Amino acid sequence: MISNIIDVTISNKEYIAIKQILILLVFTVGIVTNSTSQKIEDVTPSMTREIVLSNSDSTVTFNILVKYNKKNDLKNNVNYYWYIPETIYKNKGGFAGNLLHGKYIVYDGKNRLLTNGSFSEGLKNGIWKTWWDNGELRSSLEWKDGMKDGTAKYYDKNGKLYKTVDYKNGKIDGNVVIITQTKSIIKKYKNGIEVSKKKDKKLSNDKPFRLFHSKTKDEKVDRKNGKEDHTLTDKNKIKKEKHNGESKRKDNHTFIQKIKNIFNKNKKEETIDTSKEKK
Repeated sequence: MISNIIDVTISNKEYIAIKQILILLVFTVGIVTNSTSQKIEDVTPSMTREIVLSNSDSTVTFNILVKYNKKNDLKNNVNYYWYIPETIYKNKGGFAGNLLHGKYIVYDGKNRLLTNGSFSEGLKNGIWKTWWDNGELRSSLEWKDGMKDGTAKYYDKNGKLYKTVDYKNGKIDGNVVIITQTKSIIKKYKNGIEVSKKKDKKLSNDKPFRLFHSKTKDEKVDRKNGKEDHTLTDKNKIKKEKHNGESKRKDNHTFIQKIKNIFNKNKKEETIDTSKEKK
């Protein structure tokens, strides 16, 4: 009997241990299941559906998000592109339909590629390109989270680059270069504001334009030391003083000559009067 009791007691311990293990397993499975469901919910916004819109002159192919639960994360300073049946809209800081997400391609009525880009949760992202109807590249722009970011390039119908613009966080920041047949005009921007205008490449050897002070021909500027060299100016002053001295001497000579002339005239008159008296 004692041995049987002992056996029963051991069986109870084993049962308790097994029960604890089972409870632990159930608890672990619950955590894993909850975590998995959470991950599935996070992935849900990435579920997309392809849409094709066609009309007489173009066809647009794009993807939309089936579900989106992050409305609290919207940015107020960028445009969100969204879709309701047969129409694409855009709003700054909000949307009221299915956000565009993924590829975005536009063809013309003859199936020629016009636009190729991509969206990420309603915002333009990555490289966007457009083409002329003759197949030449028209523009190439880089977008980041709905804002232009990088160097935008623009081409004419012959595929020749005529303009580049540097962007940062949606604002012009860097150089704006306009290319013509004869020269390139370069303007400098900072945070959307023009800060300076660089010289045209063609005119790079021209004399610098000074807005506030115009130097005379006899003045030099030591750009390295930031000091003026008045060597020629001093020489010019000496020449001027010398010229003024000569002018004064000339004036004095003229004055003396006038006095002499008056004296000689008076002397002649006296001589004539004396001769008359003798007669």
